[in-house]
Amino acid sequence: MGKWMNDSAKRAGLNTTDKKITNHSSRATAVSTLAKSGVGEQQIIKITGHSNANSIKPYLQLDKEHHEQILKKMRQDPTSTVEMNSATSTSYNAPKTNNNVYNNCTFNCTNLYLN
Repeated sequence: MGKWMNDSAKRAGLNTTDKKITNHSSRATAVSTLAKSGVGEQQIIKITGHSNANSIKPYLQLDKEHHEQILKKMRQDPTSTVEMNSATSTSYNAPKTNNNVYNNCTFNCTNLYLN
């Protein structure tokens, strides 16, 4: 698998001299890129074949460049705001949605908007 990844990276024109390209690094890059694009954790798990949300958590940390972009945006606009939405709902007869039933679940969703 490693040789195939290295050969594929070379054919794609990637620098394989300074940086080792592996199936693990490709999978990690996919997780990070999908997350930055706004794809949800459950979709990322399905796409990348990870077993659960905990297995992708290490890849969901903001990389330095993305973090710097956020800070730069916040510094440029002193009126930047952070908006957080939270809702709590309890239901014993949860409706069926897309053939999934959700019972006794807690969904924590946070949206960060930088204007």
